[in-house]
Amino acid sequence: MTKIAAIDIGTNTALLLVAEVTKQNEIIPIAQEEKIVRLGQGVDRNEYLNSEAIGRTLRAIREQVKIAEDLGAEKILISGTSAVRDAANREILLSEIKNNFGITMQVLSGDEEAELTYFGALSNKNLQGDILLVDIGGGTTEIAIISLNGVVYSQSIRVGGDRFDESITAYVRRTQGSLIGDATAEKIKQEIGTAFPCDEVREIDVRGRNLAEGVPRSFTLNSNEILEALQEPLSVIVQAVKGALEQTPPELASDIAESGLVLTGGGSLLREIDRLLSHETGLPVIVAEDPLTCVCRGGGKALEIMDDRGDSDLLSIQ
Repeated sequence: MTKIAAIDIGTNTALLLVAEVTKQNEIIPIAQEEKIVRLGQGVDRNEYLNSEAIGRTLRAIREQVKIAEDLGAEKILISGTSAVRDAANREILLSEIKNNFGITMQVLSGDEEAELTYFGALSNKNLQGDILLVDIGGGTTEIAIISLNGVVYSQSIRVGGDRFDESITAYVRRTQGSLIGDATAEKIKQEIGTAFPCDEVREIDVRGRNLAEGVPRSFTLNSNEILEALQEPLSVIVQAVKGALEQTPPELASDIAESGLVLTGGGSLLREIDRLLSHETGLPVIVAEDPLTCVCRGGGKALEIMDDRGDSDLLSIQ
């Protein structure tokens, strides 16, 4: 078996997957690691990555490349998604990666990202045929209808995990008159965040800075309040998914009605988001196993097949 490694550079994290690939191109993970890089937060209004964001990303890649090499990875793929492809100065990051590690970063188009995510989901779920894929990342949500012949429809919307955090921060400011940081908003989302009403109401104690007095203040939030805070970004995702279904070719509609909607990305970990989308679309919804690493898994499969074929076309992996 061949050992390969894939590093996915996203809006907030750098994800490493080291795996063994069987002769049947089956991906068997042996190690994975996540580093917070917040590359997307370094993009200003002119869509330029700042030097601090690039520096954090390069340090994370250095550590992950070493892990991969220490584990005996023979090939390493580094791919960049929305934060990289949207940056006007992305060539700086690509050049630094090439110069420091001798690896050419693959900047994925929306269709390529969707296909790699699809094949990553297929590698650890009993999925087949035509599906509607919803990949909720840090900065964007990628929605795609994918058949065995490739991407039939795709759309990218600028709503993701970061927008969830921003909505929580704005809600706390509006209702509590207090300011919280990004890390606190993320903690609130992870611990009590929900996308759909549920019987269990969770609570969390929060500490922020009172805007009127400028002093620290403690207060309690519950999951119903966070559900209210998240209504705007969730509604954008729901409407985009419904729009994709309206664009589904008739010959695929029955297959998608049966196979349903597959959720991937960090945003798919928000509690009850699968229930929300099932309620709104009437489709069965599956959250992919280990949804954070689907791009890495698909990248590992693509890397092996590309090597076997002697080509470099990520969209030729069907």
